[in-house]
Amino acid sequence: LHLVHLNTKYSNDAEGKKNADGLAVLSVLLRQGGHNNKFNFLNRAAQEVNKPNDKTKITVSSLIDLLPNDKSFYRYNGSLTTPGCEEVVTWTVFANAVQISEAQ
Repeated sequence: LHLVHLNTKYSNDAEGKKNADGLAVLSVLLRQGGHNNKFNFLNRAAQEVNKPNDKTKITVSSLIDLLPNDKSFYRYNGSLTTPGCEEVVTWTVFANAVQISEAQ
């Protein structure tokens, strides 16, 4: 799961992609296990996105609910994972996975 954030000093993604401090991404590893109610929004969102380039809005009560209980992390400067792979991202990768069910 990637939670992408734009630096507030930039007005949009295009501007952020031009600057080394433009974006921050929180990366949460997901592990198959028991059902996790905090991720029910994924099923709802998936039903609304059927074709490439479809979009939907997702409402989550608190982003912190999507993070692992143990907040240990690794941080590095890197690039976007999509073309043109601009090197404008501060990555935060949580060391511990969050459990969700196969259906989720």
